Parts: sequence; structure tokens; C-alpha cells
Amino acid sequence: MSIATGLLLFFLILFIASFFVMSEYVLVRIRPSRLDFLVEEGNPQAKLLKNMTVKLDSYLSATQLGVTITSLALGWLGDPTFKRLFDTLFGNLPIPKAIATIMSFVVSFAVLTSIQVIIGELVPKNVALSRTEKMGLRIAKPLNIWYRVMYPLIFVLNKTANGISKAIGMKTIGESDDNVSEEELRLIMSQSLKSGEINREEYQFVENVFNFDERMAREIMVPRTEIVAVDFDMSLSDIANVVQQEKYTRYPVMREDKDSIVGVINTKEVFAAFVEAVQNKDESKFTVTDFVRPVITVIETIPIKELLVKMQKEHNQVAVLIDEYGGTSGLVSMEDIVEEIVGDISDDFETKDQPEFIMLGENHYRISARMLIDDVNDLFGLDIDNENVDTMGGWLLDQKYDVKEGEEVEYHGYRFKAIQKEKNSILVIDIFTTRKLKNHVESAESEEKDEPEVTE
Repeated sequence: MSIATGLLLFFLILFIASFFVMSEYVLVRIRPSRLDFLVEEGNPQAKLLKNMTVKLDSYLSATQLGVTITSLALGWLGDPTFKRLFDTLFGNLPIPKAIATIMSFVVSFAVLTSIQVIIGELVPKNVALSRTEKMGLRIAKPLNIWYRVMYPLIFVLNKTANGISKAIGMKTIGESDDNVSEEELRLIMSQSLKSGEINREEYQFVENVFNFDERMAREIMVPRTEIVAVDFDMSLSDIANVVQQEKYTRYPVMREDKDSIVGVINTKEVFAAFVEAVQNKDESKFTVTDFVRPVITVIETIPIKELLVKMQKEHNQVAVLIDEYGGTSGLVSMEDIVEEIVGDISDDFETKDQPEFIMLGENHYRISARMLIDDVNDLFGLDIDNENVDTMGGWLLDQKYDVKEGEEVEYHGYRFKAIQKEKNSILVIDIFTTRKLKNHVESAESEEKDEPEVTE
């Protein structure tokens, strides 16, 4: 066989070898969810490729068998062909025959190995990883033909390999746990965000879903001090004044104080009934107590996912949270829970609050004191202990119970400054740091109109 014929056969086998290498990477890399979409569109190659991913163990064995056979063929054919080629080349040089023989062996081995690794391995791998779907649809039919032709041998080899794997305590591909953990999903989403496959809003939405499962009700509650309640004995006129000022739909009803909340009223229902009573000139029988509905009362440490299920089952929009001593610690509405996933929901009467987090300048940030410690930890890469309190305002008071406006507390190189207080609670905190934040923040220049009023 001439050198030209040998080279032609060598590169033909090399092309077949690259096909099997590419097929192996495609089968491992292809996304089943994407194949499901293509199958629904009626793509026959996608249906065939989907079947291959279901029988991944068998089809990977088919590609590995192909790689092994072609590798042996490349060695068997390539060694003598390239040796003859370089023997001829170096034999014509004015150098001793022994040196020419050594140089011919070394160069032929280096060239043969380089060609086989680059063209037979690395290039098809890169093509398969960068154009997985496109190449997968192309290799599906020829790979399936190879699989059917070699099925008896593949069956025997697969059974033997699986038997040995089980004997040494290893799982086969079909038995392996291919579930994706939460951390892996977070990593995938983060990589998709960086590559531009998803936008920041989509990424944040998924992050909210993961965080939702970890949050307790007290972390999202309206604290006791901010609860707007109506008294059980209030007249309709008094209730109307409260509604005119606060503009909420539902109000908890209390006896004497907020530790004795007996129910909740829906102002739409109350005023609709009052209008009807006025029209019928029967106002004397109208009493607010007739419209007090039961309210859910739960411990403040209940996970919000459990509270959501309870509120759905009992068809209730409001839950009162109590502390370990039985006193009211706060209130959670269905809207508060939904906002943990979809973000803020504003109604027609809701005034725009200052942003929870803004950037005032280089290394200078301003946060709401109600911002959760977990969120600040994630944003700044901190490890603030949140065992006793949930918010940054509570943490700052825990560090220094008598902190005044303008005073600072240092923690691991960060400075936390109380900017605004109201009675015994902190409203606004400034953070000074030299570290780069993990997440995107809004610049203060774009949020000037939303900055909280500061007492200097």
C-alpha cells in the first residue's frame, strides 16, 4: 500500500473516530428538556436523540466501542504509514542513517499523536460542547445505525461492565442519582445570568423561591408597633376616620390592646352593609361586631410556607403572630407572603417608600433598618449572627441598646451608623465598607427622590 493511500485511509478513520468522540460529548451534554420541546414540534431526529438519552448507558457504550476500534485502527495504520513517510524524508538528508532512523521515529510519533489528539479528540469535543443541539440532531441517525449493527457486542460488553461495577459496589449509569441539588441549581442560574441567558429579574425571582422555603413568618411580619387595629367597641364613624387615614382593606379588631386581637374586619364588607342599612333607613341594627371574622393566630417562628398553606386552607388573608409568651408580636397578610416571591405589590393608595437599599457613594450604602440580616450577609459577604433578631435595626440595637442617631458600631471592618430613629426603633442605617458587593445595587443619583428624610 502506497503512502498516499495509507494517509487517505488514516484521515478517513480519523474522521470516524471524531464522530464517535463528538457523539459521546453530545449525549452527555444535551438537555432532555430542550429535546422534549423539539419532540413536541415534530422533529424526528429529536425523538430519536431523546430515546438515546433514555438509554444513555447503552449508547455511551456504543460510542466508546467506536472510539476504541478506530483508535486501534489509527495506530495499526498510522504507525507504518507515517514512519515510511518520514523515513523517506530523513533518508534523503545528508545525515548518518542511525540518526535519521531516530529522528524519523520521534517526529512520526509526535505528528501522529498530535493529529490524533487535536483532530480526533479536542476539536470534536469543542464542536459538541458549543453546538450540542445542532450536532446532536445530525449524529442521531448514523449513531443509531452503528448501535443496531453492533448491538450484540455492546450488550455483552455492557452486561460484563455492569456486573464488575456492581461487584465492587459501584452504581451503573441507570442507577446513578442524577438529581440536581438546590446549590447546583443556584450555580446554574448564576452562570446563566453571567452569560446573558436570563436577566436579573428572572434570576432574582428564582432566588426568592429558594429563600421562601427558608424564611420564618416573623421575618416578613408587620411588627406590633406598626399594626393599625380598630377597637371592638369603635363606632362606624371612628372606623371611617381610621380607613380614611390608613387606606387599608382589612384591619385586626382588638379588645383593649393588641395582645387581645379577636378577629379581622373587611372594610368593603362593612361599608357595603352600612350603605344598605342607610338606604333601608335601618341604621339602628347596624353593628360592626357582626362583621368580625376569625383570624389565624400562630407562633411567630412558623415557616411562611406552612403559614401560606394554612391561610389557603382556612380562606383567610391575615394571620396574627404571637411570641413565646402569648403576646402579639406582629401581623402577616397574604400580600406579605406573595411579595416574598414576586417582589413589592403596590395598590392605588400605597405611597412609594424609600428603597430598601441604595448606594450613596463609593463604599457608602444606605439600608432600611427592617432589611433582613440574611440579605445583608448575602450582599456584603458577612456572617452576622441572626439567632436572636432578624432585622439590621434589631441587630444594631442588640450591639448597643442605647445607640443614638449618628452613632456607629464596627463589625469585621464595617461601620454601621444609625441615621434615623423613631422612639426606640431605628429606621435607617448607613454602611461603610471597602469591599465590592456581590450583587448589583442602585446608585443614589437615580434614587435621590426616594431617599429617606435624615435627621442630622
